Amino acid sequence: MNLELLAKKINQLLEKYGTPSVQLGIIRDDKIIFNQAFGYSNVERKEKATKDTVYAIASCTKAFVAMGIAKLVDEGKLEWDKTIKEYIPWFEMYDENVSKSLTVRDILCHRCGLPRHDTVWYLNPNENRGLIEKLKYLEPSKPFRTTLQYQNIMYALAGYLIEEVTGTSWGDYIEENITKSIGMEVTSFGTEEAIGQGAVATPYENDGKAVKSMDHYMTYRENIIDASGSIYSNTTNMLKWVQFNLNEGFYKEEEIVGNIEVLECHTPQMINRTMRSKNVPEIDMESYGLGWFIESFKGHKLVYHGGNINGFVAMVAFIPKSNAGFCFLINEDESILQDILHNAITEFLLGHNRFDYWEEVFVKERENMTKMKKDSLDSLMTGSNKDVPMPLNLNEYVGKYSHKAYGDIEVRIKDEGLVYEYAILRGELEHVNLNTVFMKLPILGNVPMKFNDNILGKIVGLNLHIEPSIPDGIEFVKKS
Repeated sequence: MNLELLAKKINQLLEKYGTPSVQLGIIRDDKIIFNQAFGYSNVERKEKATKDTVYAIASCTKAFVAMGIAKLVDEGKLEWDKTIKEYIPWFEMYDENVSKSLTVRDILCHRCGLPRHDTVWYLNPNENRGLIEKLKYLEPSKPFRTTLQYQNIMYALAGYLIEEVTGTSWGDYIEENITKSIGMEVTSFGTEEAIGQGAVATPYENDGKAVKSMDHYMTYRENIIDASGSIYSNTTNMLKWVQFNLNEGFYKEEEIVGNIEVLECHTPQMINRTMRSKNVPEIDMESYGLGWFIESFKGHKLVYHGGNINGFVAMVAFIPKSNAGFCFLINEDESILQDILHNAITEFLLGHNRFDYWEEVFVKERENMTKMKKDSLDSLMTGSNKDVPMPLNLNEYVGKYSHKAYGDIEVRIKDEGLVYEYAILRGELEHVNLNTVFMKLPILGNVPMKFNDNILGKIVGLNLHIEPSIPDGIEFVKKS
């Protein structure tokens, strides 16, 4: 394994794509064989990243939460296949049968039938029990236990379940029983904690021409939604996590979590047909375990999880039969290096150097995805009759529209056009076609919204197409 070549290639990729920094650690046969940082943790101040710099690991947090559940199962305080209602009697889902049947296992492997519904928690990040109470108003998009649909709210439920069983916050429990137990001392459970400890990388976005700093997405150990993605760490600490998983629950000869339950987390629970590229012939099988993706990569079992949050991407992966694994952390939003490095370093551990090949694969995939999004928008605009006025006087659209989980949207008139207020969001409504408008949202861009009228032509509600897996949109009822 040519580690000098590896370092050279990462430097080349950073320079080519303008990525601020990458921190990479590799472990093999219980030894750290590579742990280096490249680039700048803060571009403006020319602060170089080091192996001690801390990054957000985002959804790589989910594996820690699943491991916390595994420890509670190991101790007899939870059971994988007992229902959530046995631990939280008031718990309800949209479908009564799902409410009665949903198990601990179900919530950790993304098969409850719900799509992401991320706007619900994104606009209400500090809710705990209130968020769980909203689940009964969230429409599923697939039948129960039939399809893997990756989402965050079920991991919020897992965080809440830990609190109900242990009497402590999910973050406190994971810290005391997992991260501290395996020597991960430089690991925080929220943004403020991490910044308070210092040496946190600055998050950036990259438009292909220049990088621009972003605000940190604020997370807290007390918030249950942050059980889906709030940990901050570095590769020095994360390699201890990789080794702990390779050792099947042992740390320095001490069993922290029983290996039967650890291996349950590493065992396929659901076939994955929705998450990875279909143009990667090296991948023979894709699945999800409990907090981990699991695939057959050229015949080798690969266990991994990525993470994406404002200005950061992350990847943690290991190959059990090779007793090897890696972690990399990047301070760039939706970085293309996440996919390139994930596959290239996996192959590197298997004795192959194909960085250029993987770069070509994912550059092409990015181009295809960009074209698909543009084509989708263009098709919506085709024949939109934008020159035809909205059929009703603008005053007829003004009012408050409500959904029991998604909250309230206020529509008003401003400068002879319609504008909206939606929780912390403000913006314009751009006419598209008849009663259809675009809600102009930060990050998400133009989201189609259709006002609904009754038989008398009076506006009685709207459908907001903010959850792509719900074809008819989320229905809001006009209250005033």
